[in-house]
Amino acid sequence: MTTHKKFTPEENQRVSEFWAKSHSSKPDIYNFAPARNYFYNQVNGSKGLMAGPDWFEEWFLERYLKDKAPVNKCLSLCSGDGARDRRIARLGFFNSCLSIDISGGAIRKAEQAAHESGITNISYEVGDLNVLTLKPAEYDLVYVGAGMHHILNLEHAVGQIYESLKPGGYFVCDEYVGPAYSNLSPRHREIINSAIHLIPRRLRYASESNFVPVFFRRSPLLAGLYLLTKIGRIDSEALSASPDWPAYKRRALDFLKYANNIMSKIVGRDDYSRFGKLFDISPDNIRRGDPTEGVRSDEIIPIIKQRFSEANVHYYNGSILSYALDEKFFTNYDGSSEDDRAVFELLVAMEIAMIECGEIPPIHAVIVGKR
Repeated sequence: MTTHKKFTPEENQRVSEFWAKSHSSKPDIYNFAPARNYFYNQVNGSKGLMAGPDWFEEWFLERYLKDKAPVNKCLSLCSGDGARDRRIARLGFFNSCLSIDISGGAIRKAEQAAHESGITNISYEVGDLNVLTLKPAEYDLVYVGAGMHHILNLEHAVGQIYESLKPGGYFVCDEYVGPAYSNLSPRHREIINSAIHLIPRRLRYASESNFVPVFFRRSPLLAGLYLLTKIGRIDSEALSASPDWPAYKRRALDFLKYANNIMSKIVGRDDYSRFGKLFDISPDNIRRGDPTEGVRSDEIIPIIKQRFSEANVHYYNGSILSYALDEKFFTNYDGSSEDDRAVFELLVAMEIAMIECGEIPPIHAVIVGKR
């Protein structure tokens, strides 16, 4: 078995404080209705089904629990502020539930929210799944809502989850299972970058100017010069004269635009292509924000399958969409617009094709194990 370092007390404290904070509910891929529909249909192996906010839990209830619900005892791990626990409580998953998270601040928020919601059949504890010992054969259902990719000691955690289940009990998790710390391969990054170039500017913030080195960001003129020499053309939407510019700056900008036109004529407008960087991701930045984020995400499925012989993996992808779509897309997308729907459907088709031909891996999955 591979030996992995432990998180330091300082890192554990940082994680606890991080998850105790209120994380704003900005639009993202997980609450964007067209993406939810796509994910739901991928998991269900179907087409055309509409998914609500509780699509994953409702699917698991219908597909696996069926007439077993409500189970007597449920264990929820890595529960955060308890939103998912309250969701499955409302859906009638259990008679009673123990909810555990490493963050005392998050647990306090979960307790308060449950009290305000009138939910009385959930109890709460602070605990670290990396070292926690669970009662054997105690639970009918162990539920982990997007928490396994935060666990360093996966072998211990999965072993404890297995032992804590009664015979016939279910373990279910909804997980990011892509590369650890989102350390995507160069090819994966290239494909995401190409996908973003297909998105109209009105639906994306991403711009080549975001990758101009700090030195050249001192002025728009330096930024334009960098873009011109680096990728052969200025991103005209990212470079325009300010009303208070003096005449010499305006002349310099006019020169850059003139050089830009000359460059296009030299190469030829019909066959000229510009494919600058619109996307990148830094695993180091992810570690600094939360050292547990995706720590061993790519090992989750193999380790679960080692312990659960009846583990089923239902991929729902997100390998391009999770990175290519930003808040501007979610905010400006018009579901009644044929053009906007066509853009989204193109990206979905691209993602499915790239996964099916093995160019990129699927990065999200629902995993269901049974003891």
